[in-house]
Amino acid sequence: MGSGFKFMHSVFTALVAVPTLLTVFTICASVEVAARLRGGKGAFGWIRVLPWSNPIMLAVAFSFVMLGFGGAIVIMYFVIAYDLWPHLTGRALTSLKLMRWQLWLWFIGMIVLTCPWHFVGLLGMPRRMAFYDYNDPVVSAQALSVIVSVIGGVILVISAILFFAVLIGGHRAPQVAPEAFRFSRVVHEPQTIPVALNTFALWIALVIGLTLVNYGYPIAHNSCRAAAIPPCPPFPSERSDERRTPLHLPQSLVRGQRSGHLRACAGVGADRSRMVVFRAA
Repeated sequence: MGSGFKFMHSVFTALVAVPTLLTVFTICASVEVAARLRGGKGAFGWIRVLPWSNPIMLAVAFSFVMLGFGGAIVIMYFVIAYDLWPHLTGRALTSLKLMRWQLWLWFIGMIVLTCPWHFVGLLGMPRRMAFYDYNDPVVSAQALSVIVSVIGGVILVISAILFFAVLIGGHRAPQVAPEAFRFSRVVHEPQTIPVALNTFALWIALVIGLTLVNYGYPIAHNSCRAAAIPPCPPFPSERSDERRTPLHLPQSLVRGQRSGHLRACAGVGADRSRMVVFRAA
């Protein structure tokens, strides 16, 4: 695969962030306009007049911060459930204080959980490993960070329990007539809207086109090359006297593996038939 296509693929992958940034900008602008209509003044004075006692407003602010740490989507699911529950059950959720506690705990727990993950990732910890021996000096420095992340996980569990407690407590409340849904109103009505931007046809075509380019070409390219790649020669018996070349792997990766044999087929220079064996401790 050529480097030019790989660069184009990485650019298209990075462009996924553009819709997210546009959504963040739209929400921030809408919140600022609403706050200024409430009497907010100054460059940042409008933030004080936002309805921070409303769990939905609190979750929106948390989700923006959590975009860089994880859990931003899940916390919005919580407030969506809080908003839909009265309409689905006919029973009001009145424990706003408990809702705010639940959202605060989820925010804190997610930060405590994910920050150590980012840190140990920079130290070289591989992802999705089922076993780590923290008695080994190679990875022992990562043990404290992992313990901190476990504490964050416990906080998340407590937050999840509070979430169900809010819903169960609301389900036992007396029935009420739910309020009608309220939607945002446009401050300045648009005069004309381009048809292409007001339908799904353009965006569906872009999704299909980008998918075919980004994945169709590599799949076809590798399929055509599959017949030209020579198969890996069979692994010789361990009792064979054939000379073997040790495979030198990073100690941080080797220490994370369980005891056993790690075998690999690798090419050394132009000779792709040589076999390498490494016995993991």
